Amino acid sequence: MALSLNYKQLALFTDSGHIWMGSASFREQTYRVNVKRKQRPTQMVWCATNSLVLAWNDPANGGATLMAVDPVDRQQTNVYFSSIALVPEVDGVRVISAGSHELLQKVPRAVFDVLSIGSMSPGALLLEASKFFYQHDKKADEYLRSIRNLRNAVEQCIIASGYMYQSTHQKELLKAASFGRSFLEDFPLTTIPEMCHILRVLNSVRNHRFGIPLTYMQFQHLTLPVVIDRLIVRQLFPLAIKIARYLKIPENLGTNRILAHWAIYKVEQKGTDEEAIARAIAAKLEETPGLSYAEVAMRAIDRGKKALAIKLLDYEQKASEQIPLLMKVDQMERALEKAIQSGNSNLIYSVLLHMKDKMALGEFLMKIRQVPVAHRLYMQYCRENDPQMLEDLYSQEDDHDGQAFCHVLTSCKEASLEEKKTRLKAAKECYVKSADEFAIKTIEDQVKLMDRQKHLEDTLKRPYLFLPLHQTIHQLVYDGEHKLAETFKKDFKVTDRRYWWIRLQALASHSDWAELEKFAKAKKSPIGYEPFIELCMKYENRTEAMKYLSKVAPEKKAACLILVGELDEAATVAFQHQDVESLNKIITKCGTTGQRDLIEKVNQLKSRLGPS
Repeated sequence: MALSLNYKQLALFTDSGHIWMGSASFREQTYRVNVKRKQRPTQMVWCATNSLVLAWNDPANGGATLMAVDPVDRQQTNVYFSSIALVPEVDGVRVISAGSHELLQKVPRAVFDVLSIGSMSPGALLLEASKFFYQHDKKADEYLRSIRNLRNAVEQCIIASGYMYQSTHQKELLKAASFGRSFLEDFPLTTIPEMCHILRVLNSVRNHRFGIPLTYMQFQHLTLPVVIDRLIVRQLFPLAIKIARYLKIPENLGTNRILAHWAIYKVEQKGTDEEAIARAIAAKLEETPGLSYAEVAMRAIDRGKKALAIKLLDYEQKASEQIPLLMKVDQMERALEKAIQSGNSNLIYSVLLHMKDKMALGEFLMKIRQVPVAHRLYMQYCRENDPQMLEDLYSQEDDHDGQAFCHVLTSCKEASLEEKKTRLKAAKECYVKSADEFAIKTIEDQVKLMDRQKHLEDTLKRPYLFLPLHQTIHQLVYDGEHKLAETFKKDFKVTDRRYWWIRLQALASHSDWAELEKFAKAKKSPIGYEPFIELCMKYENRTEAMKYLSKVAPEKKAACLILVGELDEAATVAFQHQDVESLNKIITKCGTTGQRDLIEKVNQLKSRLGPS
């Protein structure tokens, strides 16, 4: 039984010496042939899709018989003096014996039309015309005129050249095609050069040094990338590169890919000096930008050649590919050095965490202390992710300020008052050791503030604990506890300007306008009276805002009048103080309200002031 390569046809050899051919589903019989031999063949294969080839090996006599059978019951028998093996192909059958390698195939239609004896096909006539033309014989014109379809003739010669194996025959047919194309205006210019390229590739791989006897149809079926892959598998790298460059294949699919396979092949060689291999790979790959040494190094690691991998990684330019492999071969210090050189903090962190996992803690800390950049980044990492480790590091290094910082940081995360105070007291002790008077006073004030806030909560039954100082004062004013707010101001030495801002904002947000007016009259405002007007307007109380206009400094009065909507008066005040900027603001405001008369007045005032 033999199944065709397209899986559509089936052939059966019966015990009566007949061959049945039909569809693979057994529903249709194509034909039945009597080969007049009942002996079971050693092999039976399809030749393309319309013929069968059978072989009978005779081990006793050391010979073989081959029979080819076609649909019209034509049979051809050959005798070999050694056993043979049949290899089916898409366009024929390879017959391999002890001393020969032959291809048995049906003559392609284009070849039959052009080269058969007495053929009058357009291609045959064009071939004869070409021969006479290059012989300077006038018969060339007669043959050329006899061709009815010159385009078909050119196409037949081009296709036939592809099926030729001798370069002389290929050239003869392509010269004929080129001769015929010169009389056609619309024939594609690239068809003949493309066939030349294909034939040059086929002639190269068919050379006895390489031994890949591909046919034109097989080449078309496999496609060029597969042919290059086969050359790579056979380690024919120079030929593959020449073909890729000759056909101008993109480098990522051609030269670069081939060189990558070559480098991997070099890595897998045994008994060769690794230093020499690394130099050879680097010398070849540096001429071809875009190739990754990391991939080759990975293959070296897989083969247990760590020293070679390390040498190759020295040539890798991409730190993101180089560093993970250095860590894989336990080159921690080199990986850290490369990561720092790259300036990529993510890579540095990945190396540091890998080192921490692989090394003893003491050894790890000793290593990173020798690299200031790594040490700082690890401290930053601990500050964000492992406060306890950060505290231990500061303790080992007798860094009292650092230890105090850790205590303060931890206190911010504690939920209870006692835990916060315990941490802050520990921080104070550290600051005492480092003689940081400012930090000591700050810690004492924070503890004092929390104690006072606790007392307020217990007394007033309202939440004050853990609020910042300015929010505590703000809340006291908002709750009407003005005397307590004054006490906090004095005890914690809050400046007058800051205190006035806090109290002003608290009274305005609570809409305590009477207390606000009383506060404004108590003493002269250190922050001026513009904030009073701004906050009154913020909370939509124009009446209260008007009360403070008289207290505003003359040079700022125009801006305040604009704020409360007194645009006419604002224009007069701005003119008196030659405040062009305020006059422009008035024009903008009038534009949105449609006050054209006021706009004209302001423009007249601006003109009286002269050009700004």
